Amino acid sequence: MPRPDISDQRRTEIVDAFADCVTELGLDAATLQRVADRAGVHKSIIRHYVGSRADLVTALVERALERYRSTSEAALAGAGDSAQARLDAFIDSLFIGEEPYEGALFIALMRPGADHAAAAEVVERHLEEGGALLAQLLCAVYEAASFSTIAVVAEGIGAMSLGASESMGATPATTERLRQASHRLAATVMTTDRV
Repeated sequence: MPRPDISDQRRTEIVDAFADCVTELGLDAATLQRVADRAGVHKSIIRHYVGSRADLVTALVERALERYRSTSEAALAGAGDSAQARLDAFIDSLFIGEEPYEGALFIALMRPGADHAAAAEVVERHLEEGGALLAQLLCAVYEAASFSTIAVVAEGIGAMSLGASESMGATPATTERLRQASHRLAATVMTTDRV
């Protein structure tokens, strides 16, 4: 009888251990040896199932971004057909709590001089996709608005959602204020074009 394939399970366990290390120690201190110790495996097992440390960083980034994507997709699916309801649901989804490792991970990736090019590219692509979707949702509500206004508002909302991170020092009250401010900023699209 063939042995069952445990590749996905082992990979998940390793990425879980890496997430724990990043949460406790920060990205730079989460070495392969520490991850191996946490996962109860030898470093060679990490290389076999995940790859290099850069591959491990990218795997953790992809996990976080998949959670964001699925949260946003669920919010949009539950919002119905109203363009305004879809916009509101998407904005709200940007302010849903993060996993403990996410803030530390993204801060480390965005730090000047960070040496995680592949993972940073994945994050950048995600931010661009999220910004494009937000712009589409804004366009659906504010059809007469100029693209330049839509783009500026989408960037502002995106920046507020990044600032709502617990790792950036945001309290739940701050996160709520930023969420409300994002809705108010979205509502200014038409008044901004008239000025």
